[in-house]
Amino acid sequence: MRGASRRARAIAEGLVQTGRAYDPRTVGTHIRLRARVGRFYWVAIDGGELLRGDALDMAEQLQQTFADAMAKAGRSLE
Repeated sequence: MRGASRRARAIAEGLVQTGRAYDPRTVGTHIRLRARVGRFYWVAIDGGELLRGDALDMAEQLQQTFADAMAKAGRSLE
């Protein structure tokens, strides 16, 4: 997760720790994680958005409250 902000890393860690995703990788300006049930999660490296979809250009933005919850879950490990 090279170059990612603290919030982006926390969101990605939260997705992994809650069992929603695995295999985080930096892809351009996003962290891509495989979702446990189909598709991918995409976390902007600045932590500003969390998307879900097969491809970044077709992914849908998830609610900010969900991103906040994942960031909180990921930060609890620090």
